[in-house]
Formats: sequence, C-alpha cells, structure tokens
Amino acid sequence: MRKNLFAVFDHDIAYAKSFVHYLLKYKKINKEVILFTSLEQLMKYMEESYIEVLLISERAVQLLPENNVKQIIILSEDQKQEEGELLYIYKYQSVEMIIERLDKMLKDILESSIREDRMETVTNTKVFGIYSPSGGALCVTVGLALAKAISEEKRILLLDCETFSGFPIERNYTDYYSMSDLIYYAKNKKEEIWKLVKEKLYCMENIDVLIPVQHYKDLLEVTQEDITFFMKQISTDSMYDLIFICIDFYTDFTKRLLDHCSKVFIPTSDQVYMKNKETAFFQMLKLDEEENLDKYIAVYIPQPYVISPDIQVYSQGKEILNALSVIKSA
Repeated sequence: MRKNLFAVFDHDIAYAKSFVHYLLKYKKINKEVILFTSLEQLMKYMEESYIEVLLISERAVQLLPENNVKQIIILSEDQKQEEGELLYIYKYQSVEMIIERLDKMLKDILESSIREDRMETVTNTKVFGIYSPSGGALCVTVGLALAKAISEEKRILLLDCETFSGFPIERNYTDYYSMSDLIYYAKNKKEEIWKLVKEKLYCMENIDVLIPVQHYKDLLEVTQEDITFFMKQISTDSMYDLIFICIDFYTDFTKRLLDHCSKVFIPTSDQVYMKNKETAFFQMLKLDEEENLDKYIAVYIPQPYVISPDIQVYSQGKEILNALSVIKSA
C-alpha cells in the first residue's frame, strides 16, 4: 500500500491539469502528486491506498468514501469560510494566492500529523534512528556499536528495518520473529502486540533484535496508521529503555519512522560516493524539513568497507562516544 502526500481531482480536467502543473512549478514539491481524471479512478485507488491530502471539486466530495484519506481540501467555485473540519480553496483566484493559501494549509496539516503521531507514543522509552543514505550494512554496524556500548546499563531493542538481513543467524531464519510479523500484527490491530513477538526475538550480546522482513514487499505495504500503532505498542508495553531503528532505504514508510526518533545518526566516511549521497540527503532535508535538521547527527566511520566482525572496534571511536553522550542526555 503506497502512501501519497497529494492527490487531485476536479471535474474540469483542464483546470485540474493546470492546477497540478502550477502546484509542482511554484511549490517545488518533492513528494508524489497524483492527478485523477475520473472519480471512479480515484475511488478505486482509495480502496487500497492512503492519501494524506486530497484536493477535490465540491461536486465530487460528497461521493467519496470516508476512509483512507486524512484531509480533504475542497476546490470551491465560490468563496466560502471553513466549516468544522472542511477546508476550502477558491478556484478562480490568482495562482499566487492559491499557492499561498495552500502552503499555509499544508504546513498546518503536516505539523498536526507529526504531533499526533508523537503524542500517541509519549513514554519513557527513547527512540533513536540510524539511517544510511548510501545503504549497505553501516546503519546496523553503527546501531549495534551504540547498543552494545550502553547495553549493560539499559534495556535495548533494535528494529532492523533493512530490506535484507545482515545478521549472522545460525539457525533457520523462521525460528525468529521478524519485522514481517510485527507489520502483520499491526495491520490486524493485535493488542499486546509485544507479548506475541518477544518470545522469539533474536538476541545478540544482551541486545534484543527484531530482524528484517522475510520479503521486502512487506515494507512497501506499511501505512502511517500501522507505524503509529506498533510504535505505541512497543514503546508502552515492551519495557525497553531505548529503541534503535536501523534503516538503509528511504520511502514514506521510513520517513514516518524517522519522525518518531528524537535523534537520527547518519554513518559517514571519506569515501567519495558515500559522502556525495550524504550531501544529497541533507539537501533534501533542507527542502522538506529544515526546522528539524539538528536532529540528524553524522557519525564518522573510518574505512567503511573494512568492517570487523567485532563491533567493539567502533565502540571506542570519538564519533561513537559523541553519539553516546547525545543518547544519554536525551
């Protein structure tokens, strides 16, 4: 199930196409925008996929199902005031005024969405992310180094949200619960989800690990609702002091996970392609969430492709120690 930020439908197809054109041109939106040319097409899409913001003509809005859309903005043919949760944009005004109005609405909607997610998971459990823009095994390497260095004083869970496992699992993969099981329980709204999962966790040197999905497609079907549900369940029921989330790819799903993290550590090195990807990632952040840049912290890892099987190699590094001080003071 893909999660899209914007969807647009208007019975006046020419207007809808122009609207999307100017939206992309003036707003420089880096998220996905879907234009629907028929109401039937939109309704079919909503049966399976979640839309966060839907801009739609006033004539069509009453025909929509109520599920799978977070916020509707009505493209009105006359000027109206907001009524309750209904938001309106007057269609026949200047592009500049439409964009200014939409910009304010979207800012309020997105900030509210993030606040709601975080309010759902307010506990004593601290959540930290490790994200590698260059992929590879570095996110888990850094995650394990941080977890190992503090595991004697804290109860730690590591959620491995990679597409493929890098753990040296001796027994059959299916002997342990994975992120696939967590996602399945979240989609079925299983209460006390952690009691179902904790009995078959992979354990590595006092660190509990929920290993990666059995198939990468499981990650593509996760919705915002699923994330909020399982993060709340884990944070409130699992009795962990710290949760580390390791991520090696970037989608709406992983961005939502990073939104739940108080700090995100970015493995980096002097390797030129890795450095370039890190730079590109931070450039994207400046466009999407400049106000949150200080939550992302680079962790320098020397010789990124010569990784010792002994994760203690990194636990005494200066950057790791700096990251640990951030964790302890959170």
